[in-house]
Amino acid sequence: MDDFIAKVFMNNETKPCELLTFANTPEEAIDNVVQIEAAQFLCHVTRLKDGEIWDFNQELEPLRKIRKMVFQTNDVEMEFHIQNQGS
Repeated sequence: MDDFIAKVFMNNETKPCELLTFANTPEEAIDNVVQIEAAQFLCHVTRLKDGEIWDFNQELEPLRKIRKMVFQTNDVEMEFHIQNQGS
């Protein structure tokens, strides 16, 4: 498990803040942030052990809605992967 820092905008804040989360993958780190209702916009996620950064720059509410639909339906699974730019 790795430490990640997520740079996010919280409810009604004009400056981003950094949240520490623990995950096995950057996708899990993003999902952790999606589950924080007060987090409204994710700028990027940084893995602390090597400094690798995954730019996200997205509103989180649409992902919350999708996540809720997936978990309300027992026979649906969702998985996403981050693709490196230039790949």
